[in-house]
Amino acid sequence: MKRLMLSTLLITPVFATEIEDIVIEGKELQKDKNDIKLEENVKENNNYEEDIKPVKKTTEKKLTFKDNELLKLLVQTFLGNQDLENAYEVAKKAAELYPNDPYWLKMLGQIAIWNKKPEEGLQAYLKLFQLTKDESVKKDLVNLAIAVNRFDIAKQLIEEDIKSGKYRDFKNIYYIYYNAGDIKELISILKELYNKEKDKEILYNLVFLLYNYGDVKDALQYGKILIENHSPNLRDVLLYSNILYSNRRFQESYKVLKSFLDKISGGDDENLKVEYLETLSNLAWALKDFDTSVYASTKLYQMNKASLQDFIRLYTYYFYKQNYKLSQKFAYEGYEKYKAQILLEGYIESLFRLKDYKKIVDFVEKEKIQPSQSILVFSRYINSLLKIGEKEKVLNLVSTVLDKNFSPTLLSELIYTAIDTSDQNLAKFLVRKYSKYENYLRKEFGFLYLFLQNGKKALHLLSNLRESKNLSELVLFADVLNLYGKFEQSLYLKYKIYKYLHKKIDSGNYTDEELENYLKVAMEFTNSRKFNEMLEIAKAKLHPDVYQDIYLSYQFMLENQNKVEFLMRKHRYSLRPWMKLNLALWMDDSYWQQKLLEDYIDVLPIRDRVEALRRTGEIQKAMEYGYKGLEENPDDYLLYKQQRDLIVENVSKFESKVSYTERGNVSAVEEDIYLYKDITENVKVFIRYSNSDIQKLASGLINTSGRKDFSIGLQKTFYNGKLTISIGVLDTVNSNPYIDIDYTQYIYNRLNLGSRVGLNLPADDTLYLLYGGMKNRFGLSLTYNFNNRLSYFINPSYNQYYSSDKVKIGTSFNIYEELYYKLRVGYPDYTFRLYTSHGIYNEKDGYKGSIEKISPYPNPKVLPSTYNQIGVGFLFGYENDNSYVRVFRPFLSVDLSYNDVTGVGYGSGGGFGGTFFRQDNLSVGFNYFKGFKGTTDKYFNTYIKYRLYY
Repeated sequence: MKRLMLSTLLITPVFATEIEDIVIEGKELQKDKNDIKLEENVKENNNYEEDIKPVKKTTEKKLTFKDNELLKLLVQTFLGNQDLENAYEVAKKAAELYPNDPYWLKMLGQIAIWNKKPEEGLQAYLKLFQLTKDESVKKDLVNLAIAVNRFDIAKQLIEEDIKSGKYRDFKNIYYIYYNAGDIKELISILKELYNKEKDKEILYNLVFLLYNYGDVKDALQYGKILIENHSPNLRDVLLYSNILYSNRRFQESYKVLKSFLDKISGGDDENLKVEYLETLSNLAWALKDFDTSVYASTKLYQMNKASLQDFIRLYTYYFYKQNYKLSQKFAYEGYEKYKAQILLEGYIESLFRLKDYKKIVDFVEKEKIQPSQSILVFSRYINSLLKIGEKEKVLNLVSTVLDKNFSPTLLSELIYTAIDTSDQNLAKFLVRKYSKYENYLRKEFGFLYLFLQNGKKALHLLSNLRESKNLSELVLFADVLNLYGKFEQSLYLKYKIYKYLHKKIDSGNYTDEELENYLKVAMEFTNSRKFNEMLEIAKAKLHPDVYQDIYLSYQFMLENQNKVEFLMRKHRYSLRPWMKLNLALWMDDSYWQQKLLEDYIDVLPIRDRVEALRRTGEIQKAMEYGYKGLEENPDDYLLYKQQRDLIVENVSKFESKVSYTERGNVSAVEEDIYLYKDITENVKVFIRYSNSDIQKLASGLINTSGRKDFSIGLQKTFYNGKLTISIGVLDTVNSNPYIDIDYTQYIYNRLNLGSRVGLNLPADDTLYLLYGGMKNRFGLSLTYNFNNRLSYFINPSYNQYYSSDKVKIGTSFNIYEELYYKLRVGYPDYTFRLYTSHGIYNEKDGYKGSIEKISPYPNPKVLPSTYNQIGVGFLFGYENDNSYVRVFRPFLSVDLSYNDVTGVGYGSGGGFGGTFFRQDNLSVGFNYFKGFKGTTDKYFNTYIKYRLYY
């Protein structure tokens, strides 16, 4: 013991405050802040050395009551001075002197603990409890045993109390048994206790122990009892749900949780409530009960306890519900709180769907978001700048960003941005400046070239998709084939995709992406009822823009332009440029066509843009884009035909034809020369000369050597029409001037109407009229193109016939109708014809004028008989005979008809034709018919023809 100060022996009696119990929680010990407070001042005493001796002597003598009290006073004095070390020495000595005194055992235990000697404290308390059996001591002893990791002692102390139900601190019980390694024994104790008492608290702790010990089977059994027999609370439900979940019984786990949803009250512990709502939200989301998950996350949001996952769920849920106002709200608040990139991108994407482009631009610029932070946000920023008209800023920004720190991902996103915004300037800028990377971004640049209507480049970059197993890539490849002009290959590939997906759709086992691809190809193959059913399903599953594109494309395929116009005007449907041009062509709106050509010409469909340029009078530009389209899509036969028709109708040309003809036993050699020259883009002049020299006359024709026909004309092209006026001289028995006026007008939606008026025109209904007559004609024509394959033509006319010396011979009313269908568009372009011809003739009796000079009979019958004729025909390749083509190929036609006057008729024709040098056409052919023009004449003609375009 340390030397004691003299003052300790001269101290007067003191009354110290009672020392508070030791509070032990877990393994930590705490001393009460108000350890000991002396109520009197301690006086100093200089006789310390002398006074200590009697104390030492008394320890050697028989101890008295007075000695014990003196030690108590001494220990209290040291405690009052907070001298724990000397207090410990006194208490230790006193415990040795008075081993059965509860006071000193308890004092030693307490002071030992304060001096960080818990083992000595434990031993003192053990002796104290053995001596007194005091329950308050037992409680302290249990806590002290835990603190010094003597769980075996703690377990022995509480074991009987647990079995009797007296000790109910289950948290402490579990802790002690767990560390003592006797959980299995505790479980047995709790089972017996529950079977005896049926107490819910015991059952809960039993279930908790079973679950954590890994005895899932018993945990499930007792957990079920807890839920079904004991009016479960939030804590019980959470425990049983967790047990079910750990046993992979997810639906049952979720059902237990959800059943308690309406029973949550304000009195429930907030922490438990938060745990419950978080667990419910997690499990509901995993099991795709999104409504319940979002309900739980919303509750957490209202409690200001929403986690990052809750904000993500709330944003995602409302985004896919297309409630973009709420999705942007939760994405923004979540981003502000957690700075998660997914919420940043969700916020921007929601604003983009709301078309709040200005807000996107302001936010990105305010937050100074860099491309490296989020490519998606940057691409939407670029997109929004384009939408608000900041196109120059976009080009400068894109160039700066890519040149400073090139990123293939960013370039890829910019490509898709250009396509999404239909911005041809950005698209062409990316091709011009970054095409050197196209082999590294083959799919992206392939898609970009498809957007720019360059099938050749797109097919080159995407050729590897031919063998792809990805259906979206195969659909893309089919579109490229179609653009390039490989229509049959494209259609075949789409049909294969359709057949595969049709089975999946019927089975009901398909993804949203498969549904999208199915709709893209099925519109060409499935019936409208089935397709519309799938459209209804797709409306809730697909991205709104994707759904709208498919829906509108289908309407255009069905030629429901009036419905599309209604949706655009009344419901503000957003149309892509190609849709707008289709509608503008259908509506014959020249101003709209011009505006679309100005803004989007390089990304508009290759044939529609050529047609729009033609209709708006820009013929030269139409042919330039026709050449461009054919260079980039060389197999597009429809574009080629369109370009060929433009060339034939509008390019300066020279044509010469020499033929040999036999008709009704009259043979002749014919020469035809035609010169057509541009004056301006919309004004042409032409000269035509025709000469027929008769080589052999039949018995029904005399005194004629043939006929000559010379004319000059002017052709004027208007916005949607064309006027042709020609004047000439027809020289047969007599010479007569004639005039011919022909006007064709585009009316509406692929409908063209024509009218023709002529005086003293050549007539060829019979040989008499061919070599000695003429006619006045008043006719109409109507052409309707159902599509690129099917067309209908009708030509009614009223005719007055005269001899070359102007003696009236008679009149006729004629109607010719034809319906033709191209089975195959590319060469050989198989075409089937169904036609009818009707002629009602009224011939005047009497003198036939100059015609009688070429007839061996007086008052000859000049006009044919009234007739009705129907026929079918098959032909292919006739563009090689009469138009601008690129290769030398054969052509052929076969006809079969029936005439109610002459009976069965037949005919055929054919030959070879094609380019000889480059911009020309050389053809050699023949024609043969029986029953020509409703007469019994047989007609044979063979010819050679050359046409040069310049």
